Amino acid sequence: MKTPATAHLLLSGLILAGLALLGPRLDRVFTHSSPAQIVVQADQTLAPVNPLLFGQNLGPWMHTTETYVAQYQDVGVALLRFPAGNWGDEHDLYPNNLDDLGALADALQGTTWQGLIGNLEDPRPVYDVYRLYARWGTAQVAAESSDEPLLPAFASLRDDRRLAILVVNKDPTLAREATLTVEGFRPAGQAQVWLQDEQHLGTELPAIAVAETFPYTFPPYSVTLFILEPAPQSRWILWAGLGLLAVTLAVLATLGRWVWRPR
Repeated sequence: MKTPATAHLLLSGLILAGLALLGPRLDRVFTHSSPAQIVVQADQTLAPVNPLLFGQNLGPWMHTTETYVAQYQDVGVALLRFPAGNWGDEHDLYPNNLDDLGALADALQGTTWQGLIGNLEDPRPVYDVYRLYARWGTAQVAAESSDEPLLPAFASLRDDRRLAILVVNKDPTLAREATLTVEGFRPAGQAQVWLQDEQHLGTELPAIAVAETFPYTFPPYSVTLFILEPAPQSRWILWAGLGLLAVTLAVLATLGRWVWRPR
């Protein structure tokens, strides 16, 4: 006959096993019961975005001065991609570009040309997130998330008046829902979407319909970038000004005829 202590241990074990099995489902239920709230205040500029924030690009490569070589050696660069990005697809390389590349490779612990090309069968997915960063703006604006630990959000204004919103889902297993609210910016109605996750490497997705408030579900362990077009500016001020000018001219013309009429 089982002792009370043994029965208690068995019952406790069954409870723990049940919680372990139901834990992910319960977490999904509680996580998705109330979507996170992300608020972007496009009219509150925080700071200019440093162009060197996400990398260093001083032209078609750069002159490999001792200063730059020393900086790369200090950070321990182990992989060089060449050409980096789409520059090589859109421009012709000059001999000095290759000379600089070779000099830099030799300085970085004897990196070989084969190492520069890299193994095409072993891509680095992290590199592709720079496709998203390349579309970032020049002025950071305020953005807050009610789920900051797992779903932080960032926003910036671009020189073309578009608004960029970047949301990171740090949850490795669960998609997370959020309601995005944009203040101080009137969207045109659609937004471009770029995604970086396990299946999408800096990929542009189909455009989505957006308003000043819109919902979105972010895939697990992902970075999502929205590019919002500004709504066309209203022309009522221009037309009101032209109307006021026309009325003023008509009044002046009437006064002129009254003043200069024959007496």
